Amino acid sequence: MPRNTITTRRHRAPTGDEALLAAEQQIAVLRQKQADLVAAGDHGDHDEITNPIAKLETLICKIAPDSLIGAAVKLRQLVDDLEAESVGEGEESVRQILAVVERLIDAETSPAPGAVGRGLSR
Repeated sequence: MPRNTITTRRHRAPTGDEALLAAEQQIAVLRQKQADLVAAGDHGDHDEITNPIAKLETLICKIAPDSLIGAAVKLRQLVDDLEAESVGEGEESVRQILAVVERLIDAETSPAPGAVGRGLSR
């Protein structure tokens, strides 16, 4: 490599489960800000909150999961969408599927009896 060449490192963008989890966490932070505003009596429209939430929800729909962890993120998003639309029966079915997926994740990530450590924290 020539002596005067400047090299830059590119930061790898998260993909799959990493991106799904990051988007889910960002949505949670934004929804908390929204709840705080409502609790303070501010019921106005806040595009600085709702627009990023909508973009993150779209991102979650587009990213393919790598594992059950990513699948659980997508199922939680689907449950939220169904709750917002009051779809009743479909919502219950998805909740049941999500419960199975989360139980499997916990089983995979929980330490063996007698082992030191913790399972997946959500």
